[in-house]
Amino acid sequence: MPQAEPFTVAVPDEAIEDLHRRIDNTRFAPDFANEDWRFGMNGEYLQSFLHSWRHEYDWRETEARINSFNNYQVDFEGVPLHFIHEKGKGPNPMPLILTHGWPWTFWDFEQVIRPLTDPPPPRRPPAPPPRRGRARPPPGGDPPPPPIVRPPPRQ
Repeated sequence: MPQAEPFTVAVPDEAIEDLHRRIDNTRFAPDFANEDWRFGMNGEYLQSFLHSWRHEYDWRETEARINSFNNYQVDFEGVPLHFIHEKGKGPNPMPLILTHGWPWTFWDFEQVIRPLTDPPPPRRPPAPPPRRGRARPPPGGDPPPPPIVRPPPRQ
């Protein structure tokens, strides 16, 4: 049975520099009448996206966030499989497997992994809703209901 090994994401600086060079050298084709994306990806959006990747996106910050989790890799019949294994905290953690399909990645679960493995303590149950016509009960609790007054019988 294949053994999972700890894994650290470490993209070489040369790979990032190469990506930057390729983005810088991109030649964009004219984008005629494609504001509605009818003919594929809108050229203006693509240029904006690449500008963001080149000048705003911080891969090293993302890499550090990925590596803040327990990453593992296992070779399964020649295919390297990456996964995150975070053990739940608390008295009775429940195992949970989160899987994804194409085109998503494990990183789509970044925002839910920690809340699922280390949930906040239970909150106090909500107070019952106030009685009709009152914002809140008076100090000391609700007064007894008023007596039911019935009209005198007819003669």
